[in-house]
Amino acid sequence: MNEPKAVSLAEIGQISVNVHDFDRAIAFYKDTLGMNHLFTVPGRMAFFDCSGIRLMLAIPERPDLDHPSSILYFKVQDIEAAHETLVSRKVRFETKPMLVAPMATHDLWLAEFRDSENNVLALMCDVRVMAAGTARIGLNEAQLGIGLPAIVVEPVRAKLAAAAHVPVALEGRLFLPDEALAVRLIDEVVAPDALVPRALARAGELARAPLAYAQIKRALLAPVLAELDRRGEAERARWLDTWFSAHAQRMLREAVARIVKR
Repeated sequence: MNEPKAVSLAEIGQISVNVHDFDRAIAFYKDTLGMNHLFTVPGRMAFFDCSGIRLMLAIPERPDLDHPSSILYFKVQDIEAAHETLVSRKVRFETKPMLVAPMATHDLWLAEFRDSENNVLALMCDVRVMAAGTARIGLNEAQLGIGLPAIVVEPVRAKLAAAAHVPVALEGRLFLPDEALAVRLIDEVVAPDALVPRALARAGELARAPLAYAQIKRALLAPVLAELDRRGEAERARWLDTWFSAHAQRMLREAVARIVKR
């Protein structure tokens, strides 16, 4: 008897969104949102490209499938500008752009809106700007006896200079803002009170030519994505082995104990 092969779902190929007025929905996604229309099966389905993921608009085939879609979060470079543009196109927003998760490496902003079929959608935007000060940033897994998964290693290899691989990845150093900037872990250091305004301004600069920016970025990342596909499950298993090793678990317990004592 053949042993069953391990199955691990990861890549999403297509997302379906229920609609009720087929022509109205196509017009909304194509003309109002400006999405790339691929093709239409008249009266049944319409397909759009979302940076490699297909979005399908479809009339529900059965009563049990007739429900609102899951919330889809669309990445934008400048959330304020995107919000302003969509409002001018009569899109109904549930919330204005708002900061929902300030993080050490970026701030996450969201703005929810409704499509023509009353499904909830959202804009999302993150910007890698760090506030000056004594906070540190880095990949300190090595100090805890934990390896780095391929999804982290490949972007490090692609973005950071070779000279930075040892201190960032192998040594697991934590960097002050100016040090992080020097090794390209972040893109800019600003005063704490200027963090959000500068992050939004930087996003606006990158969004001046959004189609060109998206195409170039995807092309630059193509080798990274191809390598992630190639390494797959075997590399993930090796990383998990480091996480659950006796050495890593001991180091983690000691780290937690130090934090609790502070």
